[in-house]
Amino acid sequence: MGKKLGPDLFDPGELKPLPEAARRNRITVVLGAKGTGKSFWTKTDLASSLQSRESLYVWDSEDEYGGQIAGRRLVEAPHPEAMDWAKSAGAPPVSVRFNAAPRDQAHVAAAAAWLTPPSTVVFEEVHKVCPHGTPPEWFVNMVSTARHRACSLYLTSQRPARVPKDLVANADRVVIFRLGNEPDRRALFASLGDPRILTDTPDLELGQHLLIET
Repeated sequence: MGKKLGPDLFDPGELKPLPEAARRNRITVVLGAKGTGKSFWTKTDLASSLQSRESLYVWDSEDEYGGQIAGRRLVEAPHPEAMDWAKSAGAPPVSVRFNAAPRDQAHVAAAAAWLTPPSTVVFEEVHKVCPHGTPPEWFVNMVSTARHRACSLYLTSQRPARVPKDLVANADRVVIFRLGNEPDRRALFASLGDPRILTDTPDLELGQHLLIET
């Protein structure tokens, strides 16, 4: 079990990696202006990829996820001060929605995912987890070691300029919807180097997107 399960740090250093055959990891970053189809795409992709024995945790900062997703009923998480809940989340599969306020619940979602593999975690508007573009230590740990706990991540944001550059650059898939804000386009281009980000994304229509696989 991690050294500390609290709002400032989740260190998975003492967790034993799962056997290679049990690992499944993909980091998907979904970016675009508000109302362009990010959440709909994410829900659709989840419905087609979520495994039957896989736990699902959703940090829902924009109230985009109702009581059900991918045919599962989402249970509301308890108050973030009840940190021991993550230790007793139960055997998978579980499906839990976390309210976005306060931000500590994002940390609880990550901790619970580590304790109930295999799992998928959705962070809606992930830039809110990373104030001033700097991710907290527990978030860095989660992203860098997710494959060792069979954890897949969906990270969405309408403000690419506020998402850490390394997070975008190290994603397996980046899905880009319309971006009307020039600083956001330039920040994303700096991370990925694809000229279509500058030339094509301002004119994408509702639901249209670029898919960049790294």
